[in-house]
Amino acid sequence: MTMWVPDIEGAEGPKYLAIAEMLARDVADGRLQPGEKLPPQRELAYQLGVTLGTISRAYAEAERRKLVKGETGRGTFVCANEDAPPSPLTPPVDGSSNLDLARNFAFAALNPDLGAAMMAVARLPDLASLNAYVPSEGLEHHRRAGAEFFNAHYGGDVTAQQTLVTCGAQHGIKVLINGLFERGDVIGVDELCYPSLLDSAVHDGYRLMPISNLRKSDGSLGAMDPEAIGDAAKRHGLRGLFIMPSVQNPTTHTMTLAERAAIAEACGAHGVKIIEDDPYTPFLSEKAAPFSKLLPELTASISSMSKVMAPGLRVGFVHLPMMRTAGIRNFIGESVWMASPVAAEIACYWARSGAIADTLSAKRTALAQRYSMLQRVLAGFSVKGGAEKPFAWVSMPEGVSSVMVQEHLRGRGVDILASHYFQLPERHRHEGLRLSLGNIARDEDFERALMILGEALETFGSGSRGRELMG
Repeated sequence: MTMWVPDIEGAEGPKYLAIAEMLARDVADGRLQPGEKLPPQRELAYQLGVTLGTISRAYAEAERRKLVKGETGRGTFVCANEDAPPSPLTPPVDGSSNLDLARNFAFAALNPDLGAAMMAVARLPDLASLNAYVPSEGLEHHRRAGAEFFNAHYGGDVTAQQTLVTCGAQHGIKVLINGLFERGDVIGVDELCYPSLLDSAVHDGYRLMPISNLRKSDGSLGAMDPEAIGDAAKRHGLRGLFIMPSVQNPTTHTMTLAERAAIAEACGAHGVKIIEDDPYTPFLSEKAAPFSKLLPELTASISSMSKVMAPGLRVGFVHLPMMRTAGIRNFIGESVWMASPVAAEIACYWARSGAIADTLSAKRTALAQRYSMLQRVLAGFSVKGGAEKPFAWVSMPEGVSSVMVQEHLRGRGVDILASHYFQLPERHRHEGLRLSLGNIARDEDFERALMILGEALETFGSGSRGRELMG
């Protein structure tokens, strides 16, 4: 069989992206069949006259698009629809034995007792009413609990009438984008951004535009540049921003009040709407004012109990200016009719019982211990995070591809997320790894995963292999 060698002569933009695009085209046209083995990376790099790092990034981008799957020791194969690789952003397939630094699920063992909550809810005199259709925006007492949760743990100032119940924060993002914007609208995002948004918003017909981030004194990314926001509004018709003000995913940056005020001023001057998604704010002991306070007429906020203590309930809330609640209510109804009132009742029970505060206290203690361990084991590398943040960001040594490190670690039994998941394909500029602190149950296993990561960074950054990783 003739080896597949894509023709990228004259292709514009990064070579790795051109290879991935050609692979996608050849799969769609049938020139590459399901189950067909792709050339070994070193051989294809030689045939195309590019570096091994370029091919590695191309194959990783194709795997991100679920076009191919890599099998340790065997190679990379074109996927049939039914055997596309599971996304590392979702819960792992049963039977995976890898140590999981990739998925950002914080200390499931510390979540409150679901059985006790279900027994308490089962004793409610009007239990049967929770098994009926309810208004798409949720029952009034659930909305009141959501408003109280946002005000207590995010520093908000909203009412039940401004609060609607959703099926988790992910659903909240979707209904807000569909309810606040038109297909084709330009929505600004950070240079490194929440990965699920990058796929879903583009798939739904919205145009995402990376807004330049300010650089800190050490060169790492800070908040969006307010001048860049204004420029995008004037030159490109920017209609909205998606921002994570606290513990930005994946950089971990938390905006100061001054940074928030400057962005709010820029958005207010140009009528740019803000979607404020802040799932990790409750973990922080000290909080700055949310955008819902700084620019209430243009801000829609999202809160959720999933990261705090209740991922299985899928209960989230959106908080809106009063004049926009009807439209968003309709989008909730059209997508799922309503969030589960049973799940919302359990979440309300936990809110009333004090379980939220107790769970946050326990998880803050566990996070501080893990972050201390992280600082010790990776002391020689650039790590951004904090003692109350559920994940950290590890910058790559100069010349090192995060995709190569990710693939190397996978082969050694450790899963982690490389930076290409957090960037639009045509804007791949940053090299780093997001590292979850709370998904590995035992401290000794977490430390072992860190040791393997540290050894990989040491090896790849030593210069003996780093040069070939450029691409």
